[in-house]
Amino acid sequence: MSLMSVVSEQSWTTFRRLVRERFSHATLYGLRVERGVVVGYDRVRFTRIFDREAGRPTAYDGPANERWERFIRFCAGIADGRLPEVHFRDGDPSLAQFEEPGAEFLSIHT
Repeated sequence: MSLMSVVSEQSWTTFRRLVRERFSHATLYGLRVERGVVVGYDRVRFTRIFDREAGRPTAYDGPANERWERFIRFCAGIADGRLPEVHFRDGDPSLAQFEEPGAEFLSIHT
């Protein structure tokens, strides 16, 4: 295993623990990805769940579940970039939202 993959794995474990403990129900804005790993964010908005009893967040260092595996692969594909908005539910990534500027499709000349 290369040094980069060991560092990447440790970074993901740390980020997953942070999400589980602090951001289990939150939206992170301006998520920064470097070398395929989340390295920071601009701001966070927390969500409070009322449809069930809130569980006590626990640190989790075990293997990533399917949602985390997909998110990790997605970030690896980005390599270096920024995700405008990522939602976390029950300590797992649930969706990312993106923006792009508008475009003109037709130009009518008179």
